[in-house]
Amino acid sequence: MLHSSCPWSLYFLSLVFCFHTVFYEYHFINTAMTWTNAQQYCRLHYNDMATFTSREDVQRVKRPSDYTYAWIGLFDDTASWKRIMGNDSNSWRWSATETTSPGGYQIWEAGEPDFNSAANTCVMMRNGMWADTNCMNSIYFVCFRGSKEYILIEYHYVNLKLSWAGAQQYCREHYTDLATVENEEDVNKLKIPDNTWAWIGLFDDPASWKGVMTSDSNSWRWSSTGTTSPGGYQNWPSNDPNNYGAKELCVYIQNGLWRDYSCTTALHFFCYTGKAPMNAPDHI
Repeated sequence: MLHSSCPWSLYFLSLVFCFHTVFYEYHFINTAMTWTNAQQYCRLHYNDMATFTSREDVQRVKRPSDYTYAWIGLFDDTASWKRIMGNDSNSWRWSATETTSPGGYQIWEAGEPDFNSAANTCVMMRNGMWADTNCMNSIYFVCFRGSKEYILIEYHYVNLKLSWAGAQQYCREHYTDLATVENEEDVNKLKIPDNTWAWIGLFDDPASWKGVMTSDSNSWRWSSTGTTSPGGYQNWPSNDPNNYGAKELCVYIQNGLWRDYSCTTALHFFCYTGKAPMNAPDHI
């Protein structure tokens, strides 16, 4: 479902800039996997496992009439004790955000969650209703693409060579920002000559020590948001990031793989156009 306030005479001329909301697009996967494997599959081929914030979301899932249960992206964070989303003392969180539903939406089957086993920390859905079960069970699952704030993204390969900060400034002046790459589909959209090195919007924030995005103690963040990838997507080769010489704080892409490199090196780069996220950070 698409909403736009643009007049029809301008709608097709301003397609990218007139999108206000694109609802989640759900994909029912007719292959049985454990919850963790389903999460990995969804993050690789779509955005993440399905998130539902309303009954309307649930009704948009196109599923076979004869299916039993299917995994969704809800899991029980046993380290949290917030007494939210039902009478469970633990916190039920979504894979895509690792937060609870903003509006508190929930639709459990009668008697659920029942905590029949300590291993019942993942959620499956049948006929729109939720139930907790063992995460190691292999069942069908639902992925999603898009988000409630998703705006169509268009990538632009810039055939100039600039430092990472220079490329960031150029992208912000002529497009939206340096490219953000959150899944394999995004990588496939980048039209780049073979073996060419090109900056993307990922940088190492040395002030952050969150242990995210590989075992590196620093936090790899995107220029456009100042945050890490919501779905945890990363595509490093086996020997990166290595922070050679303690100076490699910026990331270029080559043949779809990421590599850390000195930010002052002049390389080609990718920009994108789309909605500019709020609170975008200044140059690093």
